[in-house]
Amino acid sequence: MRVLVACEYSGKTRDSFIRNGHDAISCDFLPTERTGKHYQGDVRDIINDGFDLMVAHPSCQHLVVVVQNIFIESKKNKKKR
Repeated sequence: MRVLVACEYSGKTRDSFIRNGHDAISCDFLPTERTGKHYQGDVRDIINDGFDLMVAHPSCQHLVVVVQNIFIESKKNKKKR
């Protein structure tokens, strides 16, 4: 299976897929910390290159902001009831 591991520069997840027989590549704006297949740049540049699976690791900061906005909207909706 061709696997794209997006938002990963450590190479750990990519290497785990490779150890299990998959053709995996990591992608991040930062260079990889381990030798291996890695695309340094925007994932949107390669997302349509025929991958069977994509695993994405968005930054924790991004996730916190998204969850915070959902929580705020949830509280607003409860007050309207």
